[in-house]
Amino acid sequence: RRTVQCDYTQIRFELRAAIENELKELDEELDIQFCIATESTRLKKGFFGGKQQLQHSACIVTPKWLVQAIDPGDGKTGPAAVFHYLSKMQVNSDTMELAQKLGIEDYGIDVFGQTRWNLKGSSYFIGLQQGGVAEQFINTLKEAIRRA
Repeated sequence: RRTVQCDYTQIRFELRAAIENELKELDEELDIQFCIATESTRLKKGFFGGKQQLQHSACIVTPKWLVQAIDPGDGKTGPAAVFHYLSKMQVNSDTMELAQKLGIEDYGIDVFGQTRWNLKGSSYFIGLQQGGVAEQFINTLKEAIRRA
C-alpha cells in the first residue's frame, strides 16, 4: 500500500467523479480538512499463480463527513463514494488487531457508523500505508468525530 496526503484535484478522476455525483444529490460543497489517496496492490490467487490488481481509494475528512471513494480495480465494479456521518461514527483497530493475531501484516482503521445510504450503520476498514500520513489522517479523523 502507498498512502499520500494530497489536494482534492490530485485524486484520480474516477474517484472524484463518484464523489461529485454524491455531492450533486446533497447539494453541498466539500470543506476539506484532510485528504489522502491510497493505492493498494491486491493479489488474487488462482491456479496459475497470483494476479495483481490495483485498488485506488481516497478519504476526505470534512467537519460533517468522512468521504470514502473506492475503485476496486476488478474491472467489474465501478468507483463508488460513501459519505459517513461523523456525528454517528466510531473508530477502532479491530481488523488490524485480528490480522496481527493471524500473522498478517496490515494497517488501517475501522470506521463504524451511519452513512448517507445506510442509516442502520455498518463497518468499513480503511487500509493505509503505515507512517506519518496515516497517523495524521487518523488523528484528524478522531478530532473531527469528537467535534461533530
